[in-house]
Amino acid sequence: MARPTIRDVAARAGVSLGTASRALSGNGSVRPATREAVLQAAKDLDYRVNSLARSLRSNHTASIGLLIPDVRNPYFSQLAHVVEQSALEHGVTTLLCNADERPEQMAMYVDVLRERRVDGVIVSPFADAEQALAGLDDDAIPTVFIDRRIPGSPTPSVTSDTSSALDEAIALMSRLGHRRVGFITGPRTTSTGIERIEQVATAADHHGVEVEWQEGDFHTESGHRAATSLLGSGVRAILASDAQTTEGALSAIVEQGIALGEGLHFIGFDGTPATALIRPSLTYVRQQVQEMAATAVDLLVRLRAGEIVTSVRLPSTLVLGGSARPAADHLTEERSCA
Repeated sequence: MARPTIRDVAARAGVSLGTASRALSGNGSVRPATREAVLQAAKDLDYRVNSLARSLRSNHTASIGLLIPDVRNPYFSQLAHVVEQSALEHGVTTLLCNADERPEQMAMYVDVLRERRVDGVIVSPFADAEQALAGLDDDAIPTVFIDRRIPGSPTPSVTSDTSSALDEAIALMSRLGHRRVGFITGPRTTSTGIERIEQVATAADHHGVEVEWQEGDFHTESGHRAATSLLGSGVRAILASDAQTTEGALSAIVEQGIALGEGLHFIGFDGTPATALIRPSLTYVRQQVQEMAATAVDLLVRLRAGEIVTSVRLPSTLVLGGSARPAADHLTEERSCA
């Protein structure tokens, strides 16, 4: 029989997950009657607070900070949701901060998190933010990088390994008869931007494909602008580097009335609710967002408990849709690139 979770306690007491978490952690904002109901539910279910989570909370604020680059990006929105829910499973609340890809805004939020005395921070960094993040080290605040990392930093991280998926994407374009592929890059100020540029270059060289590079910045506008330029130069095979770039590129393609899978082959990144509406369906590189977020929380809890943790790399997959798929396709609908 599965061990009861804090969700079970909340459901039995008839309260929200957050209220149950605060009641079990002794937060003074919970009304006595509500706290008593939660404690009784925990007793009835024989619920036991996770020992690592307890050590995370002791003498601290039972809260962590999540510092992401751009809250508008659906990828980071999903990541933030899973981090929050995973933290609540440990009885810990999350303070969400949006850096907006600006070092000065990240520095401001680092100061806020230091003032709030959070028990740990999960952060997706970029190159110019290294100095801003130094304040976390100054206060000895446990920190885990997520999605991105700072090369050479000893901070543990949870990131995606997209090399195999991007190699498969370039191979697929080659199979479709393309010897020229447009790639809308991410910014070179991020580890993900740099890695994907290197991975696409390696794959293109391996498969004998020429790449037409268009610099982007992981924002919708740059995806639209880059795709418009590539289409204008006659490119009919395009690969995007993230979710927002994908949405921007698709909007340019739709505006020009070009049929996906016929007049153009397109491979995106990280399927979103918006791209799920595309017909034919989108071929895209899928990262393990839920696993990444949950793993980052687990590492942070263990780090705070005094354990030694190591960085984690999660494999990606190439999801095949109609936007880039051979007519006589013998591949499976979803092919793992692990």
